[in-house]
Amino acid sequence: MSLVMTLDTVNQNVIGLVALLISLVALFTTTVQVLQQYFSSAEGYRRCADSVMGLWAKGTHRRLRWNEFRVEVIFETPVIFVAPPMNKRGPILNKPIHYIDGTSDSYTKTRVAEPQEQEDPPPQQAPTPRATGRLAFNHRGTRLRVFSQRGTGQLGEITPEITRQRTEKQESNQRVRTADDERASWVTLLSVLQLEERASRKWDEKQRLVTPLGGPVKAPAYELAVGLQAKGRSWDFVPASITRPYATTAICHLVEIAAMLGMYWKAFDQIQWNLRAEGNGFIVTSTMVHGLGVMITFGITGRSTFTDNRPIPTEAIKELSFGVVPNIFEEDTYLADNPESQSVSLKFGNEEDVDSTLESLGCPNEILKRYKHDHKHIFSVSFELIGMLGKVFRQRGSSFRMIPNPTQDFWLKKVGVNASWKITRLMEVFQHELNALVIAEQLDVSEPTLGSIALIIKQWKEIESLMKVSKVCKDECDLSIEVREAIHDVLDQNTKFFISKEMGQQNLLTVVVAHLDAVTKVLDNANSRLNSIVSGNKEQPLMEFYFQTIRPAVTQQDSAGNKFPRDVERKRTTIWVSLMFRMLCWLLLHDWARDDRCIVPTDLKGSRMPVFIG
Repeated sequence: MSLVMTLDTVNQNVIGLVALLISLVALFTTTVQVLQQYFSSAEGYRRCADSVMGLWAKGTHRRLRWNEFRVEVIFETPVIFVAPPMNKRGPILNKPIHYIDGTSDSYTKTRVAEPQEQEDPPPQQAPTPRATGRLAFNHRGTRLRVFSQRGTGQLGEITPEITRQRTEKQESNQRVRTADDERASWVTLLSVLQLEERASRKWDEKQRLVTPLGGPVKAPAYELAVGLQAKGRSWDFVPASITRPYATTAICHLVEIAAMLGMYWKAFDQIQWNLRAEGNGFIVTSTMVHGLGVMITFGITGRSTFTDNRPIPTEAIKELSFGVVPNIFEEDTYLADNPESQSVSLKFGNEEDVDSTLESLGCPNEILKRYKHDHKHIFSVSFELIGMLGKVFRQRGSSFRMIPNPTQDFWLKKVGVNASWKITRLMEVFQHELNALVIAEQLDVSEPTLGSIALIIKQWKEIESLMKVSKVCKDECDLSIEVREAIHDVLDQNTKFFISKEMGQQNLLTVVVAHLDAVTKVLDNANSRLNSIVSGNKEQPLMEFYFQTIRPAVTQQDSAGNKFPRDVERKRTTIWVSLMFRMLCWLLLHDWARDDRCIVPTDLKGSRMPVFIG
């Protein structure tokens, strides 16, 4: 009897244990299911992985919301803008600003993965090849063909084959693979901006340090940079159609960033918001996202370079990109001394802007009509105006010369491989014609005073001597840093003369208007010499025509045909020559991309309309 009771007790214990195990398994399964349902509410968490956001994924976390019994996904993305690097005020108050400058510190603070070292790190123990021409192994086990001096145990020079391999590795390290299509395009954009700053500043420094004869040149203080601030966001407020976390910027900053990367706009439709920019191996396209707004995508289409083609990092990009050219009459010193001066604007973004520009200069309606009909010879007369009256955007100590094209006209100096004309050649012909004018008119060139023709001749002779000594100044693209500094000095002196009380704004603008009147009259005739310059040497016929035909029309008589007194004629001649000289010097220090022209509306300048980067 006791044995039966013992067996029953054992059976009951076993059954109870089994039931307990089953209950625990059921409880565990239920708990897992509940937790799975709970954590699955963390929508978007997988879309904020490092494969999508790069180093910005470190700012992603899940936050429990007990009152709603769910998990909220919080992530960080940048707010991108363009400002002077000394600016301390960003779009987000009380948030640190990090500017992109290509340094390792900037890479870290902007959460951009720094490229691998361009060269292999030095080996811990240098290998010693056993015989000349044998294959040696480096610390990674890679075979390198080296040459050593027999018996010395020292390594010789690495062969050209190894140099080629290293060059290819450098290029591959910089290349962004198009297969990374799951990555957010703003991550690629930040990486490209860092690479641009690092590569272009390295090139600029190299140009500055090429044996300056007059001593070291002071490093430039770049006026513009791309900055960003980190902004926390919740995936709860991301539209359902968005599959990747997005960064934000403003429409004006988008245009400025595109200009800084050497891109130009192919389409800019504000009605459908169809935006498309290309250039330098990059592309920007746009789409409208319901419930969000304009979203753009940045992509890489080919190889890019960041050397002499990098636009000048000047604050003027914020105006040039929208068809506005800051002019010499907007200098703070001039405005302070001449508060009642005539307001002059140089806007070329559309026909209405061009009309207002010509009117601000004092052009009559006849010039406006002729200007609309035709205003191009070997290049647009708009570029003449910019060179005559525009501020100098080139930065001291820098060799960058590219700027955004503020006009609707293409700068067709270089259509094919070789340039169709050269500014240096135009200057040569200009100086030749100027010397001939001095002899013909018996002008006094004994005293090179400010604003005199004698000073112009003297200044260019000094620049020519620098160009001969440097031996690299074949054209405006190859000017040494010393030559650029000398031309910059000339432009500063010229600007000082133009805005002086001795010159007088009205006297200067009167000659500018007379020049436009004479040029547009000639261009209005389809059979004129200016419209038929088709020879390979375009510079000589252009300058000869300007001196022989345009100059007399500007300096010898007014628009009604009344002749000026001799002293007035000589004064107007000096002003006209100074304007032409300033234009050529200005064009020596500035350049535009062949395919670039302004199609962005001027009223978007400074617009903070949000744009999202996918």
